[in-house]
Parts: sequence; structure tokens; C-alpha cells
Amino acid sequence: MKNTRTKKKIGQKSLTVRVLRLNALTVAVTVLLTSTVALYSLNNLIRKTAQDQAVSSSKVMEQELNSLKLSLETSSKTVAIDEDLAVSVAEKDTPAILKEAGATGKALNLDTVTITDAKGIVLARTHEPDKFGDDHS
Repeated sequence: MKNTRTKKKIGQKSLTVRVLRLNALTVAVTVLLTSTVALYSLNNLIRKTAQDQAVSSSKVMEQELNSLKLSLETSSKTVAIDEDLAVSVAEKDTPAILKEAGATGKALNLDTVTITDAKGIVLARTHEPDKFGDDHS
């Protein structure tokens, strides 16, 4: 009888170990699958968020560039209608152009003003007063 009891204990241990291993394997597979799905979903969320932020930033930059464009157009029209500057340009009087363009540029809060003739030859630059005569066309 001892032999039968020993075999049952060995068989029971073997079955218990198999059930525990199966449970451990099931838990491991479940954790692996859950982690994979969660990471995939998180990756998609991060990618979409990054794309949305890039589009948003692009729109902000486009609006800023359009605003600057309008501001520069207004400034260039203001410089163009300055009668004293127009006379100085017609006479190609660089010192007078610098004086008028500098005053107008300061009033319009411009960093630089470059004045050219109809052919694109630079008559004056407020940021480089000594440099003129080059073709800017």
C-alpha cells in the first residue's frame, strides 16, 4: 500500500505542478498581449498628438508670416508715398535718401530700409549706409 500512496502523491504533485505552470503561462501570455495592445495604442496616440501639434504650429507660423507680409506691404507703400523721399530718389541723392528713409523707417519701426531705382540698383541702405550702387533686382 505504501507504494500506491507514493505513486498518488507523485501523480498529484505532477498534476499540481502542471496546473501551476499552465496558470503561470496563461498569466504571462495575458500580460504580454495586454502590454502589446496598450503600447500600440499609446504609440498611435503619441503619433497623432505630434501630428496635430505640427499642424497647429504650421498654422500659427503661416498666420505670423501673413501678418508680417501685410505689415511690410503697408510699410513699403508708406515709404513709396513719401514726397521728400521721392524727390531724393529722383535726384539720386544718397545722403538725402538715407535721412528720409531713416526717419520713415524709425517711424514705422523697421530694422532696415533699402531704396532702389526702377532698375533695381541700390541707392541707399539704412543698415549699411556706405554700401550702395549694387544690383538688387
